[in-house]
Amino acid sequence: MEADLVIVNSENQNIPPVVNKNKVWQWLYKTKNSPLWDITPMYLSKRGIIEYVENYNAQIQMNPIVDYGRAKITKSTK
Repeated sequence: MEADLVIVNSENQNIPPVVNKNKVWQWLYKTKNSPLWDITPMYLSKRGIIEYVENYNAQIQMNPIVDYGRAKITKSTK
């Protein structure tokens, strides 16, 4: 049996999960002033990441997102 995912926002209100593993992913993104990749805190569709980037860049104009891509989990080999 799968457990339900509950996402809590900054106001501590429960937000119903939007998880359809066939259509949403976590995304990696890189900002202009950082050489490191960061990961989105939520799962987003392709349209969702585009809106996320547009909103982020509108709010934080000094350090916009310049690149993004799907996060993929891989096995580490020893």
